[in-house]
Amino acid sequence: MIRFPTITAKKHAKSVVFIIVDCLISKPLESWFLYTTDEAWSKVFSTDRASVTNLRKKYQLSSYDTSKIWNEARYVAETKEFFDRQPIYDFFELLNRFPKAKEKDLLKIVEINEDYLNIVIKFNDDINEDYKAIKRNRSRKQDYIFCIRCKIRKRSNNFANIDRETLSKSKICNICSEENLKNFKNPSSNEKIKCQNCGELVQKSDIVKSLNSNGETITRCTNPKCIN
Repeated sequence: MIRFPTITAKKHAKSVVFIIVDCLISKPLESWFLYTTDEAWSKVFSTDRASVTNLRKKYQLSSYDTSKIWNEARYVAETKEFFDRQPIYDFFELLNRFPKAKEKDLLKIVEINEDYLNIVIKFNDDINEDYKAIKRNRSRKQDYIFCIRCKIRKRSNNFANIDRETLSKSKICNICSEENLKNFKNPSSNEKIKCQNCGELVQKSDIVKSLNSNGETITRCTNPKCIN
């Protein structure tokens, strides 16, 4: 018996509804489940797609453990007549071009999996050496850097050096850095700051200097309540 959990949306209450899918116990219908989209099943049983996806994962329906597939015997069978190295070197090219990207994401792009990569490396010393060399190189490679402010990748000469000894680069590009500085210095900036006197968030242009009762210079906003 397999249950689909789904949450019904109501204004003042949330409840969990379980739809019992007894039909999936039968082998023919279970095989249908393997090859039907989660979206289609969600409509059949009036539940949400995420619930069907979670169910598929829980019961390991239409899922394969590649670590059990890619063993020595399978590798020998796969490469007995011809060993296609192209997918592996497609992966290596992406590793070299995008040093900040995660390996698992690049593996998905070239459509191979980590278990296959590991078994290939295990039985091919030359490929293993190429893999190690690329990994060493990508750890030092800084031709391009991702700016955390404007969210794009730029050449490293667009980033200031922040440490002469380690040659570390800023995480914000030069243009973004200048804009940050300009916004900080510009009194007409839309950025709000807290008034030192009343504690309210106000525009920078609304902050003025004045003397307190002790003759000390303080900053306060132009709000009438603050001045009075």
